[in-house]
Amino acid sequence: MIGAYPTVGHTHPLRAPLRTLARKPPASLEPIRISDVLAPRAWRQTPFHREAMPDATDQICLPMALHGAVVHAVTLTGDAGTFTDAQAAVLRACGPHLRAVLRRSSPVSEYAFQLAPEPGWVPLTTAPGLAPRPAHSAHQADRDTAAEPNPQLSERERQVLALVTEGLTDAQIARRLKISPATVSRHLHRVYHRHGLANRAAAAGLYLRVS
Repeated sequence: MIGAYPTVGHTHPLRAPLRTLARKPPASLEPIRISDVLAPRAWRQTPFHREAMPDATDQICLPMALHGAVVHAVTLTGDAGTFTDAQAAVLRACGPHLRAVLRRSSPVSEYAFQLAPEPGWVPLTTAPGLAPRPAHSAHQADRDTAAEPNPQLSERERQVLALVTEGLTDAQIARRLKISPATVSRHLHRVYHRHGLANRAAAAGLYLRVS
């Protein structure tokens, strides 16, 4: 499981406004911040903040597309104040390019993590708009590695990956483990290299499959 997400994910303050925005034409899809819908104090008092994202001061999402109940969005989390209008404008300007990438790509895994109606890993065929890559794609090694029953992970690497699955940044992980962000980055890149992984999402998938 991804931390407390399975139990409190449905309470995320951006869930309803994101679905509303995602129904609009792509040209009108706008970034939305938690700070747009909640004051900082109100955000800190939510169950989602307390249980799932205690270090987050704000989050900004740019909806990509809506497929039934599935919203595709680019999400950035901040831990030092709220996202500015200028930062939102940069993300907005990136929107057309990000949507083009989404249309031309497919996930590296055949499974996705769902929050409702029951939390757990489900085939991507249950999430409209997503489709796994062919079985013999360039990412086959990632899937094979992620399925290893006993991957070579040190205790510290497991601690780092556990926090990666919660969506924490390197800086947030460093504070939790009382190490430097550079050390966190080194642990992650060792895992990437050893298991042939491309990014944090793949590393999180590796951890979730073997934890």
